[in-house]
Amino acid sequence: MDLGIYISSGVLENYVLGSVSDQERREVECLSSIYPEIKEELIRLQQTMEGFAMANALEPPPGLKASILEAIDGVEQETGREDENKELKVIHRAPEATGRSIPAYWRTAAAASIILLIGAIFLWQSTIGELNNTRTQLSDLTNSKQNLENRIAELESENEESEYLNTLLADNATKRVAMPGTDNSPESFVSVFWNTESEEVFLKVTDLPVPTEDKQYQLWAIVEGQPQDMGVFELDLASESLQAMPYKVKNADAFAITLEPKGGSESPTLSAMYVLGNA
Repeated sequence: MDLGIYISSGVLENYVLGSVSDQERREVECLSSIYPEIKEELIRLQQTMEGFAMANALEPPPGLKASILEAIDGVEQETGREDENKELKVIHRAPEATGRSIPAYWRTAAAASIILLIGAIFLWQSTIGELNNTRTQLSDLTNSKQNLENRIAELESENEESEYLNTLLADNATKRVAMPGTDNSPESFVSVFWNTESEEVFLKVTDLPVPTEDKQYQLWAIVEGQPQDMGVFELDLASESLQAMPYKVKNADAFAITLEPKGGSESPTLSAMYVLGNA
């Protein structure tokens, strides 16, 4: 008999788990009493199963406990008639050389351990899934809260700016300078709001041609006959609302806008002047 083939056939594992037929059970018990190799393999499998069961003996959900108790009750009905006063104990012991079969309660304990393991895995997976869902919801709420806070901050900033502009425009020191179009663009029109005390300058575009991508409009203040750079501006922004210019000016005699290379020029291109207005 080839013991290696027999041992690797899986019948010994099934015997330890109690899932063999009566004929296979008798065969294993007989061969284990004859061949030490088979007996040693049985002992090893039983010890492995015992270690596995003890390592994974986690507390099951309440529903699994009832199932295990029912399984144990069934075993007690089969074996309890032999000795009703005998206390049921779980004993993990290898079959002796006499060929005695593994007690039924060992099979029950192994089955119970497997049920416990399955239940624990199910609970673990369920808990991990709920935890991931909670983390996702928390992340979404955090993002929504941050977006809301950002929007509130934007609205507060816009409101403060609007209140400041209203106050500035209502100030008697603020002058509105009308800037009609030149011969380059007769239909153009821009308004400049200049506060002579704070020296701040704002502009609002009513009509200006859309420049090419390499060009940009630049505002100039004319002070004692000399142009003073007031900065470049984006046409779309200045068309939607008052555009604050980056530089201040006092004693301005007039304001003009020219079309310059993107980024602006140190001096105005007079041939590209689009609007002009006296202060």
